[in-house]
Parts: sequence; structure tokens; C-alpha cells
Amino acid sequence: MTTHNECRDEIFWQYALRDEKPPLNEIIGVKKLDLSFNKLGNQTAMYISRALKTDQYLRQVNLRSN
Repeated sequence: MTTHNECRDEIFWQYALRDEKPPLNEIIGVKKLDLSFNKLGNQTAMYISRALKTDQYLRQVNLRSN
């Protein structure tokens, strides 16, 4: 089973071999992630940051009121 991140990276890699950009690049990944009002603790925030550290598509994470 492959993860969403692995699928996106594979698509990007395949097109990069031909020096092209993937079609509809803006819909390949999540751009905004809203996790507000979920009572997340410091440890959970640490796990989230590790998971999203190499995400090339994510532009905004909302962790308000956690």
C-alpha cells in the first residue's frame, strides 16, 4: 500500500524525467490543512510536523485553539 505522499512524489518524478510539469499540479496535493479546535497536544503537533516536513504542496496549516 502506498501513501498519498509517495504517489505524488512518483508522479512528480515521472514528469521530471522528461523535464515537464505534472498536469493540474495544483490538485495533486493538499494546499491547506485545518486542524483547529481539536485539542491537540505538543506530542501530536510534533508528529504532524514530522509528517509534513517534506510536503512540497502544503502551504498552510491552521492549528488555532489546540
